[in-house]
Amino acid sequence: MSSVRREKLALRNRFRQIRSAFDEAERAARSRAIVSKLVEIPELRGVPTILSYWPFADEIDIRALIEQFYRQGVRIALPVVDFSSTRPAMHAALYDGDDALHPNRWGILEPVDTPHVYSSELGAVIVPALGAGQNGHRIGYGGGHYDALLAELEVLTICTVHAECLVEHCPFEAHDVSVDVLVTERDVVRVGSLPATQPQ
Repeated sequence: MSSVRREKLALRNRFRQIRSAFDEAERAARSRAIVSKLVEIPELRGVPTILSYWPFADEIDIRALIEQFYRQGVRIALPVVDFSSTRPAMHAALYDGDDALHPNRWGILEPVDTPHVYSSELGAVIVPALGAGQNGHRIGYGGGHYDALLAELEVLTICTVHAECLVEHCPFEAHDVSVDVLVTERDVVRVGSLPATQPQ
């Protein structure tokens, strides 16, 4: 295992421990605070189609944001994992209400029998993470699905992360894709103004 992968694994374990320590009430309060920051991001106003995520397990819950945008007529897309692919792969499908969501083999809710949403239709993407660095790189579960998806896009990318899981720098590899904006309970961090350093 390379030194970068060891660093990522250590951070992944650290972030998991931090997140698992929150009880349900605190997790809900933190999610509300993050949603309140998300709705203030000016680049999201007027975007016709947004790729979001549906929270799984103890991920930051942004369903209130999804419902608000959905009611306002914004097209919301959610990722669908392609389990038939030999490489990490996801595509976007249209969100058409909770009744159209069904769990995949990992238990993550996904749209079923709704239209495919193509990359060219997306105006912004909101992604989850266990933690992230101010250099814009995320620590996820290690599967590489979001990196593969983000590599195909040239739109605003926003990552939600708990304040305690935002560090100065996250190690990254050549295939890792950074995000543009990091949103915590306390701050909105715009990565473009910060230098990114390639791993050695």
